[in-house]
Parts: sequence; C-alpha cells; structure tokens
Amino acid sequence: MKDYKAIDRDQPSPEVNREQSSLLIRYWPLIAFLVLLAGFISFNSVGCVPRAQSVMEVDDTKQAASPVDELTLAFEALRGMNNPSSLERDQFRRVTGNRSVTNSLFYLKQWLARQDVDAVKWELDPLFRNLPRALREHPAFRGIDYLDFSQSDLDYLQQCLWLNDIAQRVSQDSAPPELTAWLEAMDKSGQIDGARQLRQAERLFDWTVRNIQLQLLLPQPKGPELKVEEGKQIDQRPPYERGVPGPGYQQLTKHALQFAQGDAWERGRIFVQLCRQAGIPAVMLGIIHENELGGPQAWAAAVYVNEEFYLFDPQLGLAIPGPDRKSIATLSQFIADESLRAALQPPGGEVYPITAENLKNIAVLIESQPESLSRRMKLLEEPLNNARAQSRTEPKPVAGGAAVTRFDLVLTAQPNEWDKKFRRVKHISSVGLWRVPYEAILYAIAIPEASKLDPKISEKWRFREAMMTNEQMIYLGDSQTVDRSLVEGQQQRQRQPRNVTLNQGRDYLLRGRFEDLETAPGARSVYLSFRPSAQKIKLYESSPDFLREMLSEQEYKFLGENPEQRARYMDEIGKAMRYSKNTATFWLGLSYFETGKFENAIQWLEPIARGESGESEWQAGARYVTARSYEALGKNDIAARWYLADDSPQAAGNKLRAEWLKGRGE
Repeated sequence: MKDYKAIDRDQPSPEVNREQSSLLIRYWPLIAFLVLLAGFISFNSVGCVPRAQSVMEVDDTKQAASPVDELTLAFEALRGMNNPSSLERDQFRRVTGNRSVTNSLFYLKQWLARQDVDAVKWELDPLFRNLPRALREHPAFRGIDYLDFSQSDLDYLQQCLWLNDIAQRVSQDSAPPELTAWLEAMDKSGQIDGARQLRQAERLFDWTVRNIQLQLLLPQPKGPELKVEEGKQIDQRPPYERGVPGPGYQQLTKHALQFAQGDAWERGRIFVQLCRQAGIPAVMLGIIHENELGGPQAWAAAVYVNEEFYLFDPQLGLAIPGPDRKSIATLSQFIADESLRAALQPPGGEVYPITAENLKNIAVLIESQPESLSRRMKLLEEPLNNARAQSRTEPKPVAGGAAVTRFDLVLTAQPNEWDKKFRRVKHISSVGLWRVPYEAILYAIAIPEASKLDPKISEKWRFREAMMTNEQMIYLGDSQTVDRSLVEGQQQRQRQPRNVTLNQGRDYLLRGRFEDLETAPGARSVYLSFRPSAQKIKLYESSPDFLREMLSEQEYKFLGENPEQRARYMDEIGKAMRYSKNTATFWLGLSYFETGKFENAIQWLEPIARGESGESEWQAGARYVTARSYEALGKNDIAARWYLADDSPQAAGNKLRAEWLKGRGE
C-alpha cells in the first residue's frame, strides 16, 4: 500500500465535495459547542475522566443471534468501544452513551451468573493490607472481592488489551546496536531468558518514551496548615482526594495511553505494565526519605532479571547505561560506581539528582492497581484469553512474516509472590505496593468536586473528550449500490463513506493497525481525515458569511447576534480545528516511525518541531521523534541539533543523547 505524503488537503477530492455541506455542519462547529456549553460531558463514576474506548469493525450491536458464548461477545463488544457506530448521540451530535459498553457489561454479567465462583481460589494479597489505612479502607477499594462488573472494569480491560497489543508487537523488535554485543554475550553464556527479557524490556521502555510525551513531574503538594481552633473547618483529606494536582496521579494509565502524555511516574506505570504483559517482572524503585508523608518517592523503573534490578529512568527517557554505555546498569553497579551517576549529568546541565546518600535506602514499589488484585479479574483472566482466541476481531500475531505465540492477556498481579525475592536483592530496604495507582483513582473521583471551585480542572477533560469523539467522514474502497433513478437493475460503483474519530485512530495506533484493511480504515486514514487545509480553518474563524452558508439556521444561531460574541466563538472553532489537526499530524508521523519509515516521519513531524503549524502541545514530542528519525537514518549531526534544541521536561536526557552521538559522525 502506498505511503501517504505530508500535504494539506487544500484540494478536497470530488467525494469530499459531494458531502462537504453535511460534513461541515456536523463536525467543526460542534467541537466548539462541546467545549463552550456547560453540561455536555457528564461525569462518570470516577470523575470527569473520559471512559475506555476501543475499536472493531464487526458491528457488535447486531451479534445477539450469533452462536457465540457470552464471553466472546463481551470481548468483541469491548474491542468495539471506540467504533463511532457504537456511540449514542443526541440531535446536536453530543455523545450520550456507548452501546458497546452496555453490551459488554451485559454479556460479562451473563457469563458471571453461570460460573462456579468457588472453583477458582482467591485471597486478598497480603501486601494490600500494608497500604496506609486511609487507602486500604477507603470505600473506593472495598470492592476488591466483589463478584460484579462495572464500567471502571471495562476501562481496566481496555487498558490491559492496549498494553498487551503493544507488548506483543514491540517485543519482537531487535535490540539497538549499542546493546547487541552485550546481549549476545549473555545469550552465549547460557542466560538466554535473561538476554531476551532485557532486549524486550529495553524495546518496551523505548516505545514508552516515544509514545508518551513527557509532562512536568509536580512536587508533592503540601497539606493544609492547621491551627487548633481551625481544625474542624479545614478539609483535612489528603491532596489527591481534594483534587489537588500532584505527581503521578493526575490521570489513570488508560488515559495516559489514550492521550499520549504523562509525567515520569505515569510513564513508569505504563512501562511496568507493558513488562507485565510480556512476562517480565518490573517495578519502580523509590528513595526513602525520613518523615516523607507520601511514602518513598519513585526514582527509576527496574526490571528484575537474574536476581538483579536493571535500571531505566523515565524522566531522562533513557535506559541507564552501564560501563562504556554498552549495557544497562544494574542497581548494584549504579550504587558502587560513582562514574555511572556522573555520566548522567549533561554538559553544562544540572547534576543527576540521586546521590550516594539517597541510595542507602531503596524501596521496591510494586505497581498494582486494585483491579489487578480483585477476585473478579482472577476469575475472568483465563476464560477471557480463551474467548479472545475465538474472537473475530483478533488477527493472528506475526513477526517477520511468520506466526508467533500470542502473549496471554494478563489481568492480575501477585505482589506477595515477589516480596521475598525482591527483599533478597542487595541494597533493598523495603517492598510494598506503590500508592500512586490508588491515589490516581481517588484524584479522578475528586475532579467533579474540585471543578466546582476551579472550572479549568474539568475544562481540560471536556476539551480533550470533545476533540477525541467528534466525527469526520472518510471514503474507503468501492461498494456496489443501486441507483433507483437508473434502469432497474443497473448499478454504479461508489466509494463507501464512513465516520471516524481521533479516539478510533488512537486505538488503531496502539493496536498496531496502521494501514487500511480492505474497506476498513487504519490509523493513517483516520488521521488524514482530521487535517483540513489552513485556508478552510481561516474561513471558519474569520468569515461569518461562510459559516452562514455552511451551517443550518439553528446551528448558526448558536453563534449569537453580538459580533464580539460571534467572533469569540469563531476563534474557539479555529483553535479546536488546529488542535485536532496538530494532534492527528503528530500521531500520523509517529505511526511512520513505528513502522521504520523514518523519512515519512520527518516529513510530517519536522514542521511541528519547527513551529510552522503555530503553537502546538506536541512540539516537544515532534522534536524528539524527528531527532530519533534522523538518528535512525545515520544523520547524527542533524539529530543532535534537534536534541539540543529541546526545552521540555526531558531536555536533560535529550542533551545526553546528543552528547553520546558525538564521534559517530554521519
């Protein structure tokens, strides 16, 4: 299939012109209305967080008559949660429900009602009881032993499916050249599994860095300063329960994957969970500070291989290099060798923040959100894998053209099984569950309440939800349709229209479905449909006459009669169009990097990196992937210039990459 080129759609195809009026009425103006009008996005059970959405091309709303068991139907409906045909909308195209969510929950409950629940042994993991009382006894976490499914469970299942899809695909990739000799030596020495796990872990970490643009890691918020006489009037709940932003807990893992952004701890969570899907034990390592109310502070991710912890720094975006930068450092090496820590200071930059004193007390933080410890997921895990094998939505995994064994979908974790093994590692002082996954859930629950005091908190979610669920129309393939105005029986060929959303495109990207499948779209087709020309955007934000012609009378009235109000709304429409275009363009370029088409990635991403498309929240990510693309092509001088131009939270790591490229030349 031909590759798409980086051009604006300044000259729409005849098919687009045929449907232009309908398209323009339905799409861009309503984005702004979703953002501007209150009440369009309803809060769900864990706050105003957008809910899980995936995709499948089988219409799950018409499967009730199929001779397939309930769990397979539940799985297929789960895969269809991002399909625009599953979304229920009102007359103004606002999302009011999701049929796939309803169907998946229905089938899961039907399946559960027929199970012998006592046949599967389960007990609450002992490490859960070591969490602070305020967390382990919180009402939100009392349902770990419940045998029922809720919408938040579907979010978790969607998250695990995405992670499994990514792990399956990325784990087949080859190691980078600088690590090849080291891994081959391990393999020849008999450490075959260890070499494989380290290769896979490095690839999964690198995927995380490329695909989750780094945001600033906030400091731990302080609690209210209480006076004795004021204690009863001041909210004494921890910051995350009051909706106060803090490190690592501002979004759930599913949303970090969905929106492609996260701070260092959120990146760490994704990497650890990717490793879990690949069967690689991974944790976060934390620094123990005396009297630290928030517990040990996460520092690095680590994989446990051959009774050693190998280190990855999600803030720098780098696997921490061992001696001569030809291996990945172990915790023991990093503590014993001061030069390894000194090597993480970029030229003219700040000293690496972890000192020898910090490394005297290291805590293992096990990432395990409550669903992974629950009884219902233990009961569901094996049967859902069997249902997946029977599903019509799942292509057979391949690598290099040959079929490979599919990774089992991992829904559960057993932290206590690793407790003693981790404690035996030198320099480890404690082992426990990481608090951040629980804090993230409580923060999400607090968002509606906090939004009443600060509407900007929910505005971000509303805007992103509106951008991700608004529809665009594309035309794919050929289909036979009868034109009744012609001689009876005569047919004409006509391209098939299809509605798509950015959510759908993101789902395809995470699943590795980049190209079209017959008449079904891939990620790239979806993203191209969200790239209107600069001229068209300008018309929407500056020409009332153009809008009057394009919109229905009722929609045009929403702009108001006041010229200033109308101009403000039109400006919001333009901002929304540019946001969607920039997002689609960045993800489109990223899709080419993921398939090794680095010239195409540069063509799409370099204009964003230069700022040619105006202000874009993806500029840092575009700079990084552009640099990585030039590096992959052997153009190291150009790559280094892009790394050095970075001023994002990952700047220190990028400057180190630029320094390490010196001497390689072109």
